[in-house]
Amino acid sequence: MEDVNPKVSIVLPVYNGEKYIKQSIESILNQSFSNWELIIIDDCSTDLTPEIIKKYIDKDKRISVYRNKVNSKLPKSLNNGFEKASGEYLTWTSDDNILKKDFLYELNSYLDKHSDIMLVYSDYELIDQDSKIIKKVLNKDEKWMPIHNTVGASFMYRKTVIEQLGVYDTSLFLVEDYEYWIRIYLEAKIAHIKLNLYQYRVHKRSLTSLYEYEVLEKTKQLREMYYNQLLNSIKDDEILAEFYASNRLYNIKKKRDNEMRLVIHYPKYILKVMKKNIKRIIYEVKYRRVKNVKNVQ
Repeated sequence: MEDVNPKVSIVLPVYNGEKYIKQSIESILNQSFSNWELIIIDDCSTDLTPEIIKKYIDKDKRISVYRNKVNSKLPKSLNNGFEKASGEYLTWTSDDNILKKDFLYELNSYLDKHSDIMLVYSDYELIDQDSKIIKKVLNKDEKWMPIHNTVGASFMYRKTVIEQLGVYDTSLFLVEDYEYWIRIYLEAKIAHIKLNLYQYRVHKRSLTSLYEYEVLEKTKQLREMYYNQLLNSIKDDEILAEFYASNRLYNIKKKRDNEMRLVIHYPKYILKVMKKNIKRIIYEVKYRRVKNVKNVQ
């Protein structure tokens, strides 16, 4: 006999996702783990998204859809979805991303076996608009959370997290996920498993592409919000702590010295540090130019 309630609740927020949502839903239907519910939150789509979703609802009782009364953006849509979730474990995905066949099985199994872990996340890969693999993303362990979003796109957490830490912050659109992971990281145990379980699509219409400069600025603000708590969380790792502190102070010489110390102790981090510095300079130059243009107008 099947369980009355689903073990895992998946929330899928969507806005005008007619191009890829079929692939996203199909990847959930093809999971090796079957005890799930899919809660789709339609954020006032104006394309064929509602018609596509209806076809799947008619075929599978595990799928339900709710439509926001007004366009509410991602954080609010996530909160709306999880209010309706009945699963013991929670996760969410986007209309343009794909769950690999054992995504639910592996993450669910890990939480079952490790009762002290509140959130588990895995590696994943980037795909392009034609679903071709661009690169594999090998996430770092949780201690790197103050430096960057180590969780990324592939994750699962216990429903008790919402009871203890609340819901997504609707004022932090674009960094609502990173802020939520920081909250969990600071209050509970999280874990990383070295399995490639998810495909994250990179294309011109994705939020990451449309708002790349805004994401950069909001990420800086987010780290400032939690600065003392994050710094305290890595105080036992002198190298990471100094690197994090120098990042905040923007002291170029000090930061360079600390980055050199960092890459000596963490050789695999050297390429990421170099790329990050180059991207940061490019972003800041472009951002200032855009800002200056707006001021002139």
